[in-house]
Amino acid sequence: MKAVLHFLDTCRLFLASFALLLFVSRAGAAAEADRAVPQGSEPVLRVALEWRESSESFGSCKLRFSPEVKPFRKEPDFGRHRVARGAFGCGVRTNEFIAFAWDQTANRLYLDRNGNQDLTDDTEAIYAGEYDGYFQLFPGVKLGWTTPTGSHPYLVDLRLGGTAAAQLQGTCGLRSFWQGRVALGARCYQIGLVENPEASAEGDEIRYLLFRDWDARDEPIRLNPGTPYLTSWPKRVFLAARGFGLSGRYTNVAGSPGYVLELSSTEPQLAQLRVDGEHLYRLILYEPGGYTTILDKPGLTERIPAGVYQSAEVWLRRGVAEAFYIGPLALPVGAGAPASLAIGGPLTNVVAAERSGDNLILRYRLVGAGSPMLTYQMSAEDRGSPPGWAALAGEKPIASGKFAYG
Repeated sequence: MKAVLHFLDTCRLFLASFALLLFVSRAGAAAEADRAVPQGSEPVLRVALEWRESSESFGSCKLRFSPEVKPFRKEPDFGRHRVARGAFGCGVRTNEFIAFAWDQTANRLYLDRNGNQDLTDDTEAIYAGEYDGYFQLFPGVKLGWTTPTGSHPYLVDLRLGGTAAAQLQGTCGLRSFWQGRVALGARCYQIGLVENPEASAEGDEIRYLLFRDWDARDEPIRLNPGTPYLTSWPKRVFLAARGFGLSGRYTNVAGSPGYVLELSSTEPQLAQLRVDGEHLYRLILYEPGGYTTILDKPGLTERIPAGVYQSAEVWLRRGVAEAFYIGPLALPVGAGAPASLAIGGPLTNVVAAERSGDNLILRYRLVGAGSPMLTYQMSAEDRGSPPGWAALAGEKPIASGKFAYG
Protein backbone atom coordinates (compact mmCIF):
# COMPACT_ATOMS: atom_id res chain seq x y z
CA MET A 1 0.00 0.00 0.00
CA LYS A 2 1.17 3.44 -0.76
CA ALA A 3 0.68 5.83 2.15
CA VAL A 4 -0.01 9.46 1.38
CA LEU A 5 0.85 12.04 4.00
CA HIS A 6 -1.88 14.52 4.51
CA PHE A 7 -1.72 17.57 6.79
CA LEU A 8 -4.56 18.16 9.17
CA ASP A 9 -3.41 21.77 9.51
CA THR A 10 -2.70 23.30 6.11
CA CYS A 11 -2.16 26.92 6.93
CA ARG A 12 -0.93 28.81 3.90
CA LEU A 13 0.39 31.62 6.04
CA PHE A 14 0.24 32.59 9.67
CA LEU A 15 -2.39 30.50 11.47
CA ALA A 16 -1.21 31.72 14.85
CA SER A 17 -2.42 35.03 16.15
CA PHE A 18 0.10 37.52 17.39
CA ALA A 19 0.24 37.53 21.16
CA LEU A 20 1.13 40.89 22.66
CA LEU A 21 3.16 39.51 25.55
CA LEU A 22 5.33 42.46 26.34
CA PHE A 23 4.34 46.10 26.22
CA VAL A 24 6.86 48.81 26.78
CA SER A 25 5.60 50.96 29.63
CA ARG A 26 6.16 54.66 29.91
CA ALA A 27 7.51 54.38 33.42
CA GLY A 28 8.56 57.31 35.57
CA ALA A 29 7.15 60.76 36.07
CA ALA A 30 8.67 62.23 32.93
CA ALA A 31 6.37 62.50 29.92
CA GLU A 32 7.32 61.22 26.48
CA ALA A 33 10.02 63.38 24.91
CA ASP A 34 8.47 65.46 22.17
CA ARG A 35 11.69 66.92 20.94
CA ALA A 36 13.37 65.31 17.95
CA VAL A 37 16.90 65.56 16.67
CA PRO A 38 16.48 66.81 13.08
CA GLN A 39 18.39 65.63 10.06
CA GLY A 40 20.71 68.43 9.12
CA SER A 41 24.07 69.18 7.66
CA GLU A 42 25.98 68.48 10.87
CA PRO A 43 28.17 65.37 10.65
CA VAL A 44 27.09 64.04 14.06
CA LEU A 45 23.55 63.61 15.38
CA ARG A 46 23.33 63.50 19.17
CA VAL A 47 20.25 62.05 20.81
CA ALA A 48 19.64 62.35 24.56
CA LEU A 49 18.20 59.07 25.85
CA GLU A 50 15.88 58.64 28.82
CA TRP A 51 15.51 55.64 31.13
CA ARG A 52 12.43 53.49 30.59
CA GLU A 53 10.94 50.32 32.03
CA SER A 54 9.41 47.33 30.26
CA SER A 55 6.89 44.80 31.54
CA GLU A 56 9.08 41.78 30.70
CA SER A 57 12.80 41.18 30.49
CA PHE A 58 15.18 41.53 27.54
CA GLY A 59 17.01 38.34 28.46
CA SER A 60 18.79 37.12 31.55
CA CYS A 61 22.30 36.72 32.89
CA LYS A 62 23.62 34.32 35.48
CA LEU A 63 24.14 35.79 38.91
CA ARG A 64 27.47 35.42 40.71
CA PHE A 65 27.46 35.23 44.52
CA SER A 66 29.80 36.04 47.35
CA PRO A 67 28.25 34.15 50.32
CA GLU A 68 28.35 35.69 53.77
CA VAL A 69 27.46 33.88 56.98
CA LYS A 70 27.76 36.76 59.51
CA PRO A 71 24.71 38.97 60.18
CA PHE A 72 24.65 42.59 59.03
CA ARG A 73 25.45 45.36 61.51
CA LYS A 74 21.73 46.06 61.69
CA GLU A 75 19.01 43.85 60.27
CA PRO A 76 15.38 42.84 60.90
CA ASP A 77 14.56 40.31 63.57
CA PHE A 78 14.45 37.12 61.52
CA GLY A 79 13.69 34.94 64.53
CA ARG A 80 14.19 31.29 63.61
CA HIS A 81 13.67 31.88 59.90
CA ARG A 82 16.06 30.33 57.40
CA VAL A 83 18.14 33.24 56.10
CA ALA A 84 20.84 33.29 53.42
CA ARG A 85 23.21 36.28 53.37
CA GLY A 86 25.70 37.34 50.75
CA ALA A 87 26.26 39.68 47.82
CA PHE A 88 25.44 39.24 44.14
CA GLY A 89 26.22 40.73 40.74
CA CYS A 90 26.32 39.84 37.05
CA GLY A 91 29.85 40.82 36.11
CA VAL A 92 33.31 39.98 37.37
CA ARG A 93 33.74 43.08 39.57
CA THR A 94 32.99 41.43 42.92
CA ASN A 95 33.81 44.63 44.82
CA GLU A 96 30.68 46.16 43.23
CA PHE A 97 28.31 43.36 44.26
CA ILE A 98 25.16 44.29 46.23
CA ALA A 99 24.84 42.81 49.72
CA PHE A 100 21.57 41.14 50.66
CA ALA A 101 19.75 38.99 53.18
CA TRP A 102 17.22 36.52 51.81
CA ASP A 103 14.57 35.41 54.31
CA GLN A 104 13.62 32.14 52.67
CA THR A 105 10.97 31.32 55.26
CA ALA A 106 9.01 34.55 54.74
CA ASN A 107 10.02 34.87 51.06
CA ARG A 108 11.49 38.36 51.51
CA LEU A 109 14.61 39.91 50.02
CA TYR A 110 16.46 42.74 51.78
CA LEU A 111 19.09 44.73 49.87
CA ASP A 112 21.83 46.92 51.31
CA ARG A 113 21.86 49.32 48.36
CA ASN A 114 23.73 52.10 50.16
CA GLY A 115 26.37 49.69 51.50
CA ASN A 116 26.14 50.79 55.15
CA GLN A 117 25.53 47.29 56.58
CA ASP A 118 22.02 48.40 57.71
CA LEU A 119 19.05 46.55 56.23
CA THR A 120 16.44 48.58 58.10
CA ASP A 121 16.99 52.10 56.70
CA ASP A 122 15.66 51.61 53.14
CA THR A 123 12.08 50.34 52.97
CA GLU A 124 12.15 50.58 49.15
CA ALA A 125 14.87 47.90 49.11
CA ILE A 126 12.63 45.21 50.61
CA TYR A 127 10.93 42.88 48.12
CA ALA A 128 8.22 40.25 48.49
CA GLY A 129 8.78 37.16 46.38
CA GLU A 130 6.68 34.46 44.83
CA TYR A 131 7.45 30.82 44.22
CA ASP A 132 8.60 29.87 40.73
CA GLY A 133 9.21 26.15 40.97
CA TYR A 134 12.53 25.53 42.67
CA PHE A 135 13.31 29.27 42.64
CA GLN A 136 11.85 32.25 44.40
CA LEU A 137 10.99 35.08 41.99
CA PHE A 138 11.44 38.72 42.97
CA PRO A 139 10.02 40.86 40.13
CA GLY A 140 10.66 44.55 39.60
CA VAL A 141 13.81 44.90 41.72
CA LYS A 142 15.58 48.25 41.39
CA LEU A 143 19.36 48.07 41.51
CA GLY A 144 22.23 50.49 41.15
CA TRP A 145 25.31 48.71 39.85
CA THR A 146 28.61 50.48 39.35
CA THR A 147 30.28 49.78 36.01
CA PRO A 148 33.46 51.18 34.40
CA THR A 149 31.52 54.37 33.44
CA GLY A 150 29.72 54.97 36.74
CA SER A 151 26.62 53.97 38.67
CA HIS A 152 23.81 52.69 36.43
CA PRO A 153 20.15 52.20 37.42
CA TYR A 154 18.60 48.85 36.47
CA LEU A 155 15.17 47.31 36.80
CA VAL A 156 15.45 43.52 37.00
CA ASP A 157 13.60 40.32 37.81
CA LEU A 158 15.59 38.12 40.19
CA ARG A 159 15.25 34.35 40.50
CA LEU A 160 17.06 32.94 43.51
CA GLY A 161 17.63 29.32 44.51
CA GLY A 162 19.69 27.33 47.00
CA THR A 163 19.19 26.68 50.71
CA ALA A 164 22.68 27.44 52.02
CA ALA A 165 25.00 30.38 51.47
CA ALA A 166 27.56 28.30 49.56
CA GLN A 167 24.86 26.82 47.28
CA LEU A 168 23.20 30.04 46.11
CA GLN A 169 22.31 30.34 42.45
CA GLY A 170 20.08 32.53 40.35
CA THR A 171 19.47 34.71 37.31
CA CYS A 172 18.88 38.38 36.65
CA GLY A 173 16.45 39.47 33.89
CA LEU A 174 16.95 43.05 32.72
CA ARG A 175 13.75 45.10 32.32
CA SER A 176 15.06 48.62 31.70
CA PHE A 177 16.28 50.38 28.58
CA TRP A 178 17.11 53.85 27.24
CA GLN A 179 15.18 55.61 24.48
CA GLY A 180 14.96 58.86 22.54
CA ARG A 181 13.43 60.33 19.40
CA VAL A 182 15.23 61.21 16.18
CA ALA A 183 14.04 62.64 12.85
CA LEU A 184 15.67 61.15 9.76
CA GLY A 185 14.37 62.49 6.50
CA ALA A 186 10.63 63.11 6.80
CA ARG A 187 10.04 60.45 9.48
CA CYS A 188 10.52 60.22 13.23
CA TYR A 189 11.96 57.15 14.89
CA GLN A 190 12.39 55.74 18.36
CA ILE A 191 16.05 54.98 18.91
CA GLY A 192 17.74 53.67 21.99
CA LEU A 193 19.77 50.92 23.59
CA VAL A 194 19.65 48.01 26.02
CA GLU A 195 22.58 47.70 28.39
CA ASN A 196 24.77 44.72 29.19
CA PRO A 197 24.72 43.97 32.95
CA GLU A 198 27.65 41.58 32.47
CA ALA A 199 29.96 44.30 31.13
CA SER A 200 33.51 43.92 32.38
CA ALA A 201 35.15 46.90 30.64
CA GLU A 202 34.25 50.27 29.19
CA GLY A 203 32.99 49.87 25.64
CA ASP A 204 31.23 46.61 26.50
CA GLU A 205 28.27 48.13 28.34
CA ILE A 206 25.71 48.16 25.51
CA ARG A 207 24.13 44.94 24.22
CA TYR A 208 21.38 45.97 21.75
CA LEU A 209 20.38 48.84 19.49
CA LEU A 210 16.67 49.73 19.54
CA PHE A 211 15.35 51.28 16.32
CA ARG A 212 11.82 51.53 14.92
CA ASP A 213 9.24 53.95 13.60
CA TRP A 214 8.05 56.34 16.30
CA ASP A 215 4.44 55.25 15.78
CA ALA A 216 5.47 51.65 16.59
CA ARG A 217 7.05 52.52 19.95
CA ASP A 218 4.34 50.77 21.98
CA GLU A 219 4.62 47.45 20.14
CA PRO A 220 6.11 44.48 22.04
CA ILE A 221 9.89 44.17 22.13
CA ARG A 222 10.22 40.77 23.72
CA LEU A 223 13.33 38.70 23.07
CA ASN A 224 11.64 35.35 23.57
CA PRO A 225 11.36 34.17 20.88
CA GLY A 226 12.46 37.40 19.18
CA THR A 227 11.73 40.97 18.12
CA PRO A 228 12.40 42.86 14.88
CA TYR A 229 13.26 46.00 16.81
CA LEU A 230 16.47 45.03 18.65
CA THR A 231 19.76 44.21 16.96
CA SER A 232 23.16 43.41 18.42
CA TRP A 233 25.00 46.67 19.02
CA PRO A 234 26.89 47.59 15.80
CA LYS A 235 29.77 49.97 15.28
CA ARG A 236 28.40 50.93 11.86
CA VAL A 237 24.74 50.91 10.86
CA PHE A 238 22.74 51.70 7.74
CA LEU A 239 19.21 52.83 8.55
CA ALA A 240 16.65 55.21 7.06
CA ALA A 241 18.76 55.06 3.86
CA ARG A 242 21.79 56.59 5.59
CA GLY A 243 25.09 55.28 6.92
CA PHE A 244 26.32 56.05 10.43
CA GLY A 245 29.04 55.25 12.87
CA LEU A 246 27.38 54.46 16.19
CA SER A 247 28.43 55.13 19.76
CA GLY A 248 26.78 55.61 23.14
CA ARG A 249 28.16 57.72 25.97
CA TYR A 250 26.93 57.31 29.54
CA THR A 251 26.77 60.34 31.83
CA ASN A 252 25.86 60.72 35.49
CA VAL A 253 26.08 64.42 36.27
CA ALA A 254 24.91 65.43 39.74
CA GLY A 255 23.31 62.03 40.23
CA SER A 256 21.18 62.34 37.10
CA PRO A 257 22.06 59.34 34.87
CA GLY A 258 21.60 59.38 31.11
CA TYR A 259 22.96 58.29 27.75
CA VAL A 260 23.89 60.34 24.72
CA LEU A 261 23.65 58.40 21.47
CA GLU A 262 25.91 59.67 18.68
CA LEU A 263 25.25 58.95 15.00
CA SER A 264 28.26 60.02 12.93
CA SER A 265 27.42 60.33 9.22
CA THR A 266 29.36 58.04 6.89
CA GLU A 267 29.36 57.64 3.12
CA PRO A 268 29.52 53.92 2.32
CA GLN A 269 29.79 52.72 -1.25
CA LEU A 270 26.23 51.78 -2.18
CA ALA A 271 25.08 48.96 -4.42
CA GLN A 272 21.71 47.73 -5.67
CA LEU A 273 19.80 44.91 -4.03
CA ARG A 274 16.69 43.45 -5.65
CA VAL A 275 14.30 41.94 -3.10
CA ASP A 276 11.52 39.58 -4.14
CA GLY A 277 9.05 38.21 -1.59
CA GLU A 278 5.71 38.78 0.09
CA HIS A 279 4.86 40.19 3.52
CA LEU A 280 8.36 41.52 4.23
CA TYR A 281 8.23 43.75 7.30
CA ARG A 282 11.89 44.20 8.24
CA LEU A 283 15.12 42.83 6.78
CA ILE A 284 18.36 43.08 8.76
CA LEU A 285 21.63 42.12 7.08
CA TYR A 286 24.88 41.61 8.97
CA GLU A 287 28.36 42.01 7.46
CA PRO A 288 31.16 40.91 9.82
CA GLY A 289 33.33 43.94 10.48
CA GLY A 290 31.07 46.05 8.24
CA TYR A 291 27.60 47.49 8.31
CA THR A 292 24.44 46.26 9.96
CA THR A 293 21.82 47.18 7.36
CA ILE A 294 18.21 47.70 8.46
CA LEU A 295 15.49 47.83 5.79
CA ASP A 296 11.88 48.49 6.76
CA LYS A 297 9.28 47.09 4.32
CA PRO A 298 11.91 46.82 1.58
CA GLY A 299 10.83 47.62 -1.95
CA LEU A 300 11.74 45.78 -5.13
CA THR A 301 15.05 47.68 -5.37
CA GLU A 302 17.09 49.01 -2.47
CA ARG A 303 20.47 50.72 -2.29
CA ILE A 304 22.58 49.38 0.57
CA PRO A 305 26.29 49.39 1.49
CA ALA A 306 28.35 47.08 -0.69
CA GLY A 307 29.79 44.13 1.17
CA VAL A 308 29.63 40.42 1.82
CA TYR A 309 26.78 39.83 4.27
CA GLN A 310 26.88 36.55 6.18
CA SER A 311 23.69 36.45 8.28
CA ALA A 312 20.25 38.01 8.39
CA GLU A 313 16.99 38.51 10.22
CA VAL A 314 13.90 38.25 8.02
CA TRP A 315 10.66 39.44 9.61
CA LEU A 316 7.31 38.83 7.93
CA ARG A 317 3.92 40.25 8.84
CA ARG A 318 0.42 39.74 7.60
CA GLY A 319 -2.20 41.49 9.69
CA VAL A 320 -1.36 40.75 13.32
CA ALA A 321 0.52 37.53 12.52
CA GLU A 322 4.32 37.52 12.47
CA ALA A 323 6.99 35.00 11.48
CA PHE A 324 10.76 35.29 11.37
CA TYR A 325 14.02 33.70 10.32
CA ILE A 326 17.29 34.46 12.13
CA GLY A 327 20.43 32.75 10.93
CA PRO A 328 23.03 32.38 8.18
CA LEU A 329 22.37 34.04 4.84
CA ALA A 330 25.33 34.54 2.50
CA LEU A 331 24.73 37.58 0.32
CA PRO A 332 27.51 39.30 -1.64
CA VAL A 333 26.45 42.78 -2.72
CA GLY A 334 28.92 44.40 -5.11
CA ALA A 335 29.14 47.62 -7.04
CA GLY A 336 28.65 45.81 -10.36
CA ALA A 337 25.47 43.98 -11.29
CA PRO A 338 22.59 44.23 -8.79
CA ALA A 339 22.37 41.45 -6.22
CA SER A 340 19.10 39.52 -5.95
CA LEU A 341 17.46 38.10 -2.86
CA ALA A 342 14.28 36.00 -3.10
CA ILE A 343 12.88 35.55 0.43
CA GLY A 344 9.69 35.95 2.41
CA GLY A 345 6.18 34.66 1.90
CA PRO A 346 4.03 32.94 1.16
CA LEU A 347 4.87 30.34 3.80
CA THR A 348 4.23 26.64 3.25
CA ASN A 349 4.10 23.56 5.46
CA VAL A 350 6.68 20.98 4.40
CA VAL A 351 7.30 17.49 5.77
CA ALA A 352 10.37 15.37 5.09
CA ALA A 353 9.95 11.61 5.56
CA GLU A 354 12.90 9.29 6.13
CA ARG A 355 13.19 5.68 7.14
CA SER A 356 15.07 4.54 10.22
CA GLY A 357 14.90 0.75 10.50
CA ASP A 358 11.22 -0.11 10.84
CA ASN A 359 10.29 3.47 11.72
CA LEU A 360 9.22 6.33 9.47
CA ILE A 361 10.49 9.66 10.79
CA LEU A 362 8.58 12.80 9.81
CA ARG A 363 10.20 16.22 10.14
CA TYR A 364 8.11 19.37 9.87
CA ARG A 365 9.23 22.80 8.61
CA LEU A 366 7.51 26.09 7.87
CA VAL A 367 9.39 27.36 4.82
CA GLY A 368 9.32 30.50 2.75
CA ALA A 369 9.41 31.18 -0.95
CA GLY A 370 12.55 31.78 -2.99
CA SER A 371 16.05 30.47 -2.68
CA PRO A 372 17.53 29.63 -0.29
CA MET A 373 14.43 28.05 1.24
CA LEU A 374 14.53 29.41 4.78
CA THR A 375 12.78 27.85 7.77
CA TYR A 376 10.57 30.29 9.66
CA GLN A 377 9.14 30.36 13.17
CA MET A 378 5.92 31.98 14.30
CA SER A 379 6.31 34.72 16.90
CA ALA A 380 3.15 33.48 18.63
CA GLU A 381 2.65 29.73 18.38
CA ASP A 382 -0.46 27.92 19.56
CA ARG A 383 1.35 25.11 21.32
CA GLY A 384 -1.97 23.56 22.25
CA SER A 385 -2.73 22.96 18.56
CA PRO A 386 0.50 22.02 16.78
CA PRO A 387 0.48 21.01 13.10
CA GLY A 388 -0.74 17.45 12.57
CA TRP A 389 -0.40 14.71 9.99
CA ALA A 390 -2.31 11.69 8.74
CA ALA A 391 -1.29 8.69 6.64
CA LEU A 392 -3.93 7.33 4.24
CA ALA A 393 -4.21 4.09 2.31
CA GLY A 394 -6.41 5.25 -0.49
CA GLU A 395 -9.18 7.01 1.43
CA LYS A 396 -8.68 5.01 4.61
CA PRO A 397 -6.74 6.64 7.50
CA ILE A 398 -4.12 4.27 8.89
CA ALA A 399 -2.13 6.58 11.18
CA SER A 400 -2.16 10.16 12.48
CA GLY A 401 -0.41 12.35 15.00
CA LYS A 402 0.84 15.78 16.02
CA PHE A 403 4.27 17.32 15.57
CA ALA A 404 6.10 18.32 18.74
CA TYR A 405 7.48 21.85 19.14
CA GLY A 406 11.24 22.04 19.47
